[in-house]
Amino acid sequence: MNRKQLVLLSVGFVLALVLIAAAIVFVGKVLLAPAKESPSAASDRPKVAPADYAKYSVESGDITTDLKDNHYVVVNFTIVADSAQAQDFLKKNLFLVQREILGVLSECKAEEFKTDSGLRSVEERVAQRLDGVVEGGHVVKVFATKKIVQ
Repeated sequence: MNRKQLVLLSVGFVLALVLIAAAIVFVGKVLLAPAKESPSAASDRPKVAPADYAKYSVESGDITTDLKDNHYVVVNFTIVADSAQAQDFLKKNLFLVQREILGVLSECKAEEFKTDSGLRSVEERVAQRLDGVVEGGHVVKVFATKKIVQ
């Protein structure tokens, strides 16, 4: 083999390696990537008619905490469950409910509490977080019933 053939063979080998690496990255990122969660996981939760919200609701009580941007917030949430068993779990484990809410609030900024869409986003994150810990049912909806931001 002369020098020109050796260079062409080396370039071809490098290009083949680059194409294989690109294919591996494509398969790993596009085809094997885990399915992304829908923007609203609320659609995955059971439905409860608005008329029945009071039937399975639990009050969080006033929660005062600092936010991510060094503001303070006082909030109260009404948590709607889908069953009496889930409601009972929430009532008996109110300390756990408050702890999970604090976890969500610690990642929030004051600006989120100043708009309707921001507040709805906070409510949805609280609902998702609580739904992950409730036993005997699901958290259907969370409503902020009081908010004071300083």
